[in-house]
Amino acid sequence: VTCINIVLDQCQWMGDSDWEMTQAIVERIHSGELHNLSLCIASRPLTSKKYAPLFRDVHPAYLQITEHMADVRVHVRPYQQKHTLEMVSRLFTVPSVDPELVNFV
Repeated sequence: VTCINIVLDQCQWMGDSDWEMTQAIVERIHSGELHNLSLCIASRPLTSKKYAPLFRDVHPAYLQITEHMADVRVHVRPYQQKHTLEMVSRLFTVPSVDPELVNFV
């Protein structure tokens, strides 16, 4: 049996048809029709005043999906300087990185 994982990132930018398609996938997962599929939806919390869409309402599919699925909130904070230096060093496979680069990153 092959398991399929789909990750949808930056979903706060999705339009109506995207949310409707996502809702259809979620419904098929819940019904068991897509028993070998898992779906990860990454989005800013659109029901939060800080992230609510400015020119349209939150799509009802977003509300229905978030009501029935596991909700894991990851609070992203800026890296400390040493972590950024390590990340850039590993990414470019160099022994060291100028700390001034961290200010740019």
